[in-house]
Amino acid sequence: MGTSLVVGSFLFGMGMQLGGGCGSGTLFTVGAGNIRMVVTLVFFIVGTVIGSMHLPWWLDQPGFDPVPLVNTLGLSGAIIAQLVGLGLVAWWVNRIERKAHGSIERNELLWKSQGHGVLRTLVSGRWPFTWAILILAAGNALTLAVSGAPWSITFAFNVWGAKALEAVGVNMAQFEFWTWDYPAIALKDSVLTHIPSVMNFGLLLGAMLAAGLANKFNEASRNRPEGRQFMAAVVGGLMLGYGARLGFGCNIGALFSGIASASLHAWIWFACAFAGSLIGIRLRPFFRLPN
Repeated sequence: MGTSLVVGSFLFGMGMQLGGGCGSGTLFTVGAGNIRMVVTLVFFIVGTVIGSMHLPWWLDQPGFDPVPLVNTLGLSGAIIAQLVGLGLVAWWVNRIERKAHGSIERNELLWKSQGHGVLRTLVSGRWPFTWAILILAAGNALTLAVSGAPWSITFAFNVWGAKALEAVGVNMAQFEFWTWDYPAIALKDSVLTHIPSVMNFGLLLGAMLAAGLANKFNEASRNRPEGRQFMAAVVGGLMLGYGARLGFGCNIGALFSGIASASLHAWIWFACAFAGSLIGIRLRPFFRLPN
């Protein structure tokens, strides 16, 4: 935790607003046929590779060792502290919404579908948020049980980009990051044995299936970037990739799985990415993106 985390998560927050999504958001919108997000994904991958080349330098800047909250507060204390933190975030967001709109919108979609039966909703959407919340939580727990590590997204992009460079003759071993044990093994092995890569493929396929069942492909494919919107996808993708590598993940690996793992790193990532996102929102009009 240090300079790399702060800079990386801040850049990632800006990149989300310009690129149009986070790591998982980029994948599922690409799977649903969004052409603009294909541009974001390509430059997301480029950004992660550049970030891997620079990461050793960033890690030499001021910082300190990881702080697992379970080690400092105990298991019960870590759970309570994080529930309090999440409760404060919910209170803050509700306060902002009341100040802006006078009340809090109560969306029935949180608990039930929009007039469809359970089976039709399951197949073609739109799912109630509670379904998604429970599936994400259970899925991350299963990922940890099966793979030995929580869910992550963006390191797979790193591997894909590095493998592409090696395929055209670039020796990635000249960069320190790719001599470290885990990156070196991932680069050597097939992507079909690399768990984050396989899960990303599954996410893409799942999004394709869901978009097809909901008849959303035509709607997504009409979103073709031109001019400044294309540039936003390029710049946003580079920020997303570079920031993800420096900040050790995205909304999934750094935030969602980080909080699930009771790491203080996740809360610092959240604060810095939120700040970067605020700046990104103010940059969106320049790129002719709606707010």
